[in-house]
Amino acid sequence: MASPFFRRSRPQPQEHPPSSSPPSLRSVTATREEVFNFLTRATSAAALPVVIVNTHSAILHGAPRRAAAYVALYITLLVATFSRRLLPFSLRAWGLVALLWAVALTTYLNTGIRGDGRIWIMGAVVTAGVLLNGFQAVLGIGISLALHGIVGWLFIHRVLPLPPVEGLVTSELPEAWVNTGFTMIAIGLVAGGIVAINRSRLEQSLEESQELTSALEEERQRLERQERALRRRVAQLRAASEVARVATTLLDEQELMDYVLRTVQESFDLYYAGIFLLDERGEYAVLRAGTGEAGKRMLQDGHRLAVGGTSMIGWCIANRKLRLALDVGRDPVQFSNPYLPHTRTELAIPLIVRDEVIGAMTIQSERSQAFDEDDIRILQGIADTLASALNNARLFRTTQETLSELQAIHAQFLSQAWSDLPESGIQVLQSEETTTPSRESETTGRLLRLPLQVRDAVVGEVVLERDTPWSEEEQALAQALLYQAGVALENAGLLTESLRRAAQEQLLGQISAHVGATLDMDQMLRTIVRELQEALGLQEAEIRLSSTLPAIEE
Repeated sequence: MASPFFRRSRPQPQEHPPSSSPPSLRSVTATREEVFNFLTRATSAAALPVVIVNTHSAILHGAPRRAAAYVALYITLLVATFSRRLLPFSLRAWGLVALLWAVALTTYLNTGIRGDGRIWIMGAVVTAGVLLNGFQAVLGIGISLALHGIVGWLFIHRVLPLPPVEGLVTSELPEAWVNTGFTMIAIGLVAGGIVAINRSRLEQSLEESQELTSALEEERQRLERQERALRRRVAQLRAASEVARVATTLLDEQELMDYVLRTVQESFDLYYAGIFLLDERGEYAVLRAGTGEAGKRMLQDGHRLAVGGTSMIGWCIANRKLRLALDVGRDPVQFSNPYLPHTRTELAIPLIVRDEVIGAMTIQSERSQAFDEDDIRILQGIADTLASALNNARLFRTTQETLSELQAIHAQFLSQAWSDLPESGIQVLQSEETTTPSRESETTGRLLRLPLQVRDAVVGEVVLERDTPWSEEEQALAQALLYQAGVALENAGLLTESLRRAAQEQLLGQISAHVGATLDMDQMLRTIVRELQEALGLQEAEIRLSSTLPAIEE
């Protein structure tokens, strides 16, 4: 961890607005700002006694210009330290590097090559490399090295006066030790501060990277969970849609129930699923379909549960609403089924059609708290669809049975109508020129024999012959015409039978009217004999009365 002494400073919004700089650039700028603040503040604190000592010494030795230079350099340092709200960072960084150049030049002039000028030059090189950016850093380093070379060239060619001898051997002077110590402290602060701050930044980056990695891992796991949940939900919705689609096509109740249970078990990863339907009295819910071996065994044993009894199926049917047991061991209304020992969560949904309960569906899982609200909502929709489909299948079965009965009655009626037709009413119609079909015509395909059908009964045969063979299209056309002829014959037979029955009904009505017109017994009997004789075309008719008539009770 970084020392509290190395306090971090944030870059100013005027220089590096968050909206205009990428995160990596803002992080590098913040590090440079922090290094700069540390160097300027630490140097300002450490340089104050040095400036005081050197300024006092310069005044005592009659060098006011040198004393003024010390004060000017220190003021420049203070300006660079406390003007971050007024000056941009790059200008303040150049000011600090220039300050180091000035200190190095002053040291060269006072102590020559043997002094601390080289150390200040190295400090300027390091500071420029750390604080300046790209080309500016290269330029700062180049100027630092060039300054050292220029001062050396000026000394060698005696352009600059050599430093005094007392400046070379000053071990007994206190200010010499102060200056040397300050140089060591300043350069140490530069190197140590940069290392400490960079280490702190590195540790912080590592911590942030670890936190980011952990956050990314948690986010990845969360997304995986969401993906699994979404995939599961999509499968459930697809199952509900498939059940709704199949429910409109399957009209066999058992096949429909088996399909729904198989689809629900696969989509919801269930331990067991079953469908109960009420018996005729509505006293028991009888298992009609179940999944797995347990379902087969219970179907073989005729498994049933009492309505309103100690079972979730009986309870949900009696109360007409679903019941959920997230932990079946703690639910007071739960039938301990020996066929299903591993059930942990059970959901019972009533099957209701037009406010009438026809049964219930049981959904069971091996996991505790296996169903959430969305699962229950989807399963409820599937149960409603199943109930409606079962009701439609029952109505279809009833309709088919009624239709079969009507078809049987109609066939019997039609047969009776045809049998009642007089033989003279059916004639064999032939073309004007008739010939006996030859065996050659039958073998060459020129002869076509087609049955004449009225519904499922064959009432005749049509024989067609020509000089050329019959094609498949022509045979199909002839068959279609004969089908229409059969329909016409059926309608004619029905019409004849209807007219006959209508005539009978009319005759009975007339006889009843004539008989009811008189109250005289003798006249009534005469009327009956006359009407029967006329209606049936009889030559003679009589009515004989028994000598022993039963007494009429009043």
